Amino acid sequence: MLLKDVLLQLSYWVATVVVQGEQGTCSSRIQLFIRLARKLRKQNDFNGMLAILAGLGNVAVQRLKKAWTAVGAKYRDKFNDMNDLMSPHRGMFQAQPYFLTSIFALWRV
Repeated sequence: MLLKDVLLQLSYWVATVVVQGEQGTCSSRIQLFIRLARKLRKQNDFNGMLAILAGLGNVAVQRLKKAWTAVGAKYRDKFNDMNDLMSPHRGMFQAQPYFLTSIFALWRV
């Protein structure tokens, strides 16, 4: 199985887990995945982070307005910051410094 297929399955799984939750648990699951995406970013796993962001950006998840309101501004800001970082506009200009530091970290090993 190719990496792109695994990441696509991961993004669909994230959306499925969030949407299939009960009304009260959707917001806590969204928070959980935002925290997980931040941890993946700190470990320089940009593919995994992007797959989770894609799952949270799924239309079915974005339509859960009450759940996103219950998530809170702190987590929504973190989600928006990660989305801005991985935005394809201008050739992922904002993410390039993170990519470079992760590449240099691999060379030091």
